[in-house]
Amino acid sequence: MSYNFSTGFTTALLFGNEVKSLLLSPGSSSRFDEIQAHLQAVAALWAHPMVLPSVLLSNHLYRAEIFCYNVLESRILETEDELGVVRAGRLSWKRDKNLIIEKPIHESKSNIRELTSRMNTDLTEIIFLIGVTEWDCVAIEFLAKTTEKVSGLLEKSHKTETGEIREFIEYMSVAAKVLLLANNKSKERMQAHLNVVC
Repeated sequence: MSYNFSTGFTTALLFGNEVKSLLLSPGSSSRFDEIQAHLQAVAALWAHPMVLPSVLLSNHLYRAEIFCYNVLESRILETEDELGVVRAGRLSWKRDKNLIIEKPIHESKSNIRELTSRMNTDLTEIIFLIGVTEWDCVAIEFLAKTTEKVSGLLEKSHKTETGEIREFIEYMSVAAKVLLLANNKSKERMQAHLNVVC
C-alpha cells in the first residue's frame, strides 16, 4: 500500500483468502464487497492517506467479532446445554443432565469422547482468535500512531478528516479490547467445561 501526497491517491493490492470469491452463496458478500461498501460510505474522506488502512483493519476486526459473538458463542452454549452443568443466565430454566446415567455405558463413553474432541477444537479456535484479536489491538495502536505522524504532513484541509479518522480508530481500539476480553472469557468457560468432562 502506498499514498501519493501530491495526487491524494492510495494504491493498494488486496490479496488473501476469500477477498473475492466467485462462488458466493445468495445473500452473502465477499470481503471485497464489504470493503468496497465501507469505502463508498466514506467517499468524502478518500483523499486522506489513512482511510484505506482504517477500512481494512475495521473489516478484519468486524469479521473477528462475527466469529466470536455468533459462531463461537453458539458452540459454547451448545456445549453448555449438552453438558447440563451450567444453568446461569439464559440456561437457568434447563434441567440437570447426566450424560453417563441417561445413556448406556458404551454410548456415554463415545459421546463424552466426541464432546471432549469438539470442546478441544473450540478451545483451540478461541486461542487462535485471542491471537488475532491481540494482533488487531497492536495494529490499531500502530494505526493511531501513524495517523498522528501523517497528520503533520497533510495540508490544513485534511485536519477535519484526520479528526474523523482518529475518532474511528479510537472506536476500533475500544471494540478490539472488548473483543479480547470476550475471547478470554470464552476461553475460561471452555476450560471450566473441560474440567467437568475430564
